[in-house]
Amino acid sequence: MYSAGVKSEDITIVFAIGSHRCHTEEAARYCPIDFIINVVLDEHKNIIHAVAGHYIKAHREGCKFIDRLYKKEIEARADIVIVSQGGAPKDLNLYQTQKALDNAKHAVKKGGIIILVGSCKEGMGDHVFEEWMTNSPTPDCMIERIQKDF
Repeated sequence: MYSAGVKSEDITIVFAIGSHRCHTEEAARYCPIDFIINVVLDEHKNIIHAVAGHYIKAHREGCKFIDRLYKKEIEARADIVIVSQGGAPKDLNLYQTQKALDNAKHAVKKGGIIILVGSCKEGMGDHVFEEWMTNSPTPDCMIERIQKDF
């Protein structure tokens, strides 16, 4: 879901996409948001639903709509999960493709295996992302750095 918030008078705009919602709520403590409009897009980028109003309440209503469309209950977590971002252009590079991992982590058992499938024909993606992924001495160091500095 895409969000845009506008503060009256001096026009402040805040955008949030997916899991970055917590950052929007934190930013709103410093720059209050009076009103937002959230839209839900289909696979062809057509607006299929919109909510407006208080920045938390409207967003949560939009999330409920998305859950009714896409949320699937999982009876049990799996030992192995195979996941993709949904094909082109969503798997253009590793930066885009890795977003599918956020859903996969909810489906795999602790200690299980996630297999991420994607074209990544443009390589890693953003230079900063590539630097972070390739310059860490260990996976644990990379995760620690992302949690601390991203």
